[in-house]
Amino acid sequence: MTPIVLHWAKRAVYADLARGGGGLLLSLAGTFSSEPLSIAHLACVGFSVLFASYLAHGAIKLAGHVTIDDFGVQVTRPPLPEKRMAWKDTSGFEVRHFTLGQFRKKSLVDLKLTSASGSILLDDGLQNFQQAVQACWTAAQAQGIGVSEATRLNLAAAGCGNAGPLRHG
Repeated sequence: MTPIVLHWAKRAVYADLARGGGGLLLSLAGTFSSEPLSIAHLACVGFSVLFASYLAHGAIKLAGHVTIDDFGVQVTRPPLPEKRMAWKDTSGFEVRHFTLGQFRKKSLVDLKLTSASGSILLDDGLQNFQQAVQACWTAAQAQGIGVSEATRLNLAAAGCGNAGPLRHG
């Protein structure tokens, strides 16, 4: 397999950065305009921390990427340490679908790979996410990893063909 390098969709990340930056500015304005140690001040400090972490998460995504190759999956998100999972160590494979909103017009799909040492979670914010799902599914099949009925249905919806054996237990 030729290594596949995927980045998070820049437009979506820029939108996240704009929302995080706007929220941070508004919460900082509330923090500095309220009486110190009042309930409003403490609430604004909390929101400032929340929006600052959201902003940092967006910046990390902008600099990061995912590499899928013959050996496994690697997630690089500077300045955080790289996360790598070899196919031979992978014990679990899940494609999960979450409906967002009251009228089910939006949804989130993610791919969770697990091993004894941890997990890697890839979301549909990655460019060419379907290509990542297909490549990981092909590798999981080669390792003989079974899947749940929900994952089987989500794989079929993603156009990944044969979903393989069900996982029991």
